[in-house]
Amino acid sequence: MESVKSEIMKALEKAGVKNPKVEKPPESIDADLSLPCFELAKEMKKSPVEIAKELAGKLKPKNVKVKPLGPYVNFYIDWERVGQDLLEKILKEKEKYGSAKIKENVIMDVYQANPFKSFHIGHIRNAVFGESVRRLLEFTGRKTTTVTYNGDVGVHVARWLWYYNNFYKGSVPKENFAKWVGQIYAESSKKIAEDKKYEDEMNEVNRKMDKRDPKLMEEWKKFRKLCYVDYEKIAKELQVKVDHNIPESECEEPGKSKVKELHKQGKLVESEGAIGIDLKNYGLGFFILLKSDGTALYSTKDLGLRQLKSKLGEFGKYLYVVGSEQDLYFQQLFKAYELLGFSHGEHHHLSHGLVTLKEGKMSSRLGNVILYEDLRDEMVKMSLEQIEQKNPDLKNKQDVARQVAFAAIKFQMLCIENHKFIKFDWDQALDINGRSGPYLQYTTVRANKILDKENPPVKFDASLLKDKQEIELLKKLAEFSEAVKKSADAYSPYILTTYLFELSQNFNAFYQSSPVLQAETKLKQARLALVKSVSIVLKTGLNLLGIEVPEEM
Repeated sequence: MESVKSEIMKALEKAGVKNPKVEKPPESIDADLSLPCFELAKEMKKSPVEIAKELAGKLKPKNVKVKPLGPYVNFYIDWERVGQDLLEKILKEKEKYGSAKIKENVIMDVYQANPFKSFHIGHIRNAVFGESVRRLLEFTGRKTTTVTYNGDVGVHVARWLWYYNNFYKGSVPKENFAKWVGQIYAESSKKIAEDKKYEDEMNEVNRKMDKRDPKLMEEWKKFRKLCYVDYEKIAKELQVKVDHNIPESECEEPGKSKVKELHKQGKLVESEGAIGIDLKNYGLGFFILLKSDGTALYSTKDLGLRQLKSKLGEFGKYLYVVGSEQDLYFQQLFKAYELLGFSHGEHHHLSHGLVTLKEGKMSSRLGNVILYEDLRDEMVKMSLEQIEQKNPDLKNKQDVARQVAFAAIKFQMLCIENHKFIKFDWDQALDINGRSGPYLQYTTVRANKILDKENPPVKFDASLLKDKQEIELLKKLAEFSEAVKKSADAYSPYILTTYLFELSQNFNAFYQSSPVLQAETKLKQARLALVKSVSIVLKTGLNLLGIEVPEEM
């Protein structure tokens, strides 16, 4: 599609149209591409209808018919010719089809798993969203470096250790450690609410930690390490790639030193004893970088993190995959970076909406969350029940159930626009006939089942693919590169999920209307090439979402 569009753009520029905006036409227009002439009318002092007629008479792009329709110049691709090149390209390039070679170094903050807190359904969205963006960037040529920046210090740690030492009587579990940690954290918050003296005791633990009390620090290191071990297991299960672990505790001192250095240079000011930067002229208030008592804030540590990242290499873009509740904070942070001279590279907050329950926003402190382990186990159980009902003789049921369960979870987290909130729907996530990960898996398996019986030959004649469903499939396959590029450039896996769902719908319509193996020889060969191409694109697209395809379902 991109090469065809390029031919059309060249023809338009040759006809005197500067920066033509060729796009998909409105649904009411039966064309592959279209040029609206409204903007041109302003420049050329003619009606859009008249311009469309004039241009249509001049344009002769290769493999494209041109017709005017009202204020539009419409382009109809000769799929009998283009289809051959398209399928040959997909079959030759295989899993590389749709990729690009954009040269750019990107560093990403991903997988926000905080020690001493639960890893819940909201964290899953953050993890799979960041991973999918990373895969899209890599697929389009960028080189990525991922960092997990986690809160290993703070009041939540003091609260956890206070409760563990004073009230917990059980043993430390060997399995699902992170789940247990989250339960302790929720219990500690409930206990503190019972009596004012408990809060005072917890604050004393926090003060001791600030002074690096030996006994508390030993416990802190022990449990933090166990948290990290379990979070690595979760990352492996979710297939999330993390290159570097930089905890908050390592950013505190570098951040404090940087704030003091900038203050001495006159780049920062004081307000009621606190040190920060005045952003009121930008509508962002006073951004505090160090509290009046010298205590570090998130902003302090982010300055330290920025310095530690600079030791990992030079990057053109800094991406922060963090929930939308931090939108204002990142606006302040990025403006501060700009004013303080940390402008090397672009900074982008990859904001995403929260995952909610029917009762509203979740809270690790209150304990009203769906924990990762519970979600995982329940989804696997539900997947297994579906398999027992629909395909009881399936081999490796447990493995397939896990693949289906993770596809259901991931797709549900990615098929919503970044900024929108998600109310996780168990049944919808597993609906094999709806907009879901299992539906895409099933479609791919369906295509592969045909190919298990017969693969396409080296030579085939794509001009035989003339039915409506065949042409629709060719059109959709041709759009894959553009869908990937848009997804990567906008940091939006949602765009790719929409494309893959539409491709699956097109394939299933084709499957119902167009027999493959029973068709006459030459048509069968062309249809096999089409099916193989669909299988390649679906598998590649699902991999970009972090979703595996089972051999059977």
